[in-house]
Amino acid sequence: MLVYADRTLPKGSHAEPPLLDHGRRLEALRRVAAAHRGLVAARASHGLLVDQAEAAHGRWPGASLTILVGSDKARQLFDAAWYEDRDAALDRLFAVADVRVAERTGEEGIVAGVLDDPANARYRDRVIGIALPTGVAAVSSSEVRRRLRSGRPVTDLVPPEVLPLLRG
Repeated sequence: MLVYADRTLPKGSHAEPPLLDHGRRLEALRRVAAAHRGLVAARASHGLLVDQAEAAHGRWPGASLTILVGSDKARQLFDAAWYEDRDAALDRLFAVADVRVAERTGEEGIVAGVLDDPANARYRDRVIGIALPTGVAAVSSSEVRRRLRSGRPVTDLVPPEVLPLLRG
């Protein structure tokens, strides 16, 4: 399930604006899901992964849920600034889902660093880092933006179903 949250948590003050507006982001997910058997696009009203996981668990109570995020999101997941009660929220999340973190180029070791924090020790067995092939680990929306600004192709970074949305 490819999930787009209407209220995605911001990545920080240094983050660039998104490549696509809300409507085009949803359309991108729909197009990718339609092109790949077994994928579906979904929309979430809440930005916190715990809320999304609990909603999915409520809809499919017997399913084994795994959330896949990038390494930048792993830092945010454990950041107390996003929660009224971080530990209670994380306990709720890990009661219904595991988390897999795809480590991006330049962010190697983030998962280990986050999990080495004693405050996160009890979650170590529920968060697993995924080593991506170098070419995949380097793909980022920042690189897509740089290339688009300079007129360079992005066909090696973007699913073909999404390319028309970037051009339009």
